[in-house]
Amino acid sequence: PKEREREMREPALQDIVYIDKVWDCLKISGLVCGYQGFKGLYTRDSLKLKWLCCYYVLCFILEVFSLCFYIAKACQVLADLKPEIEQAAQHSHRRPLTCAEVQQMLLVKGFAQCAMYYFFAQAAWSLASHFSSNLPMAWGDPFSDMEAPLLAGYGVSEHRPQQQQQQQQQQQRERQQTKFQPFTGRPQRLD
Repeated sequence: PKEREREMREPALQDIVYIDKVWDCLKISGLVCGYQGFKGLYTRDSLKLKWLCCYYVLCFILEVFSLCFYIAKACQVLADLKPEIEQAAQHSHRRPLTCAEVQQMLLVKGFAQCAMYYFFAQAAWSLASHFSSNLPMAWGDPFSDMEAPLLAGYGVSEHRPQQQQQQQQQQQRERQQTKFQPFTGRPQRLD
């Protein structure tokens, strides 16, 4: 009879395994979306960044659904796994967690994950909309001329007009010339 009761309750455990498999598939697709978002960041391609935003929105939605399911089924899963949990608690000399403690831990973890996905989606969308508007960055060009060779083919300096580069170089030379005065050997009075 106990085995039959356990078999009746096992769908909750099987559902958790299915949710984990969906998360695994989503994380694998996240590698592709993350790489495309990385390329979109360096090439200033707003479409690739919007796809990255969609990935984070999908993660957010799945996190909300799985969080609700996990919290609803936490007590049932703890009851199903009670013999295994008690045996593990004896070996580790710790008391097993109660249902309320597990639900609280799941809630805190879920809120942190949802906040992370929300802010990542918002950042990706903001960058995508900024790149699609073709406005200059408010904080200037994020890559200096020294960093451009390190980007291995993603040179951002190509996007900057040649005249602006020459003006910046000229201003740097003028600043360097006015700051440094070599010692000539003549004594100077300090009046």
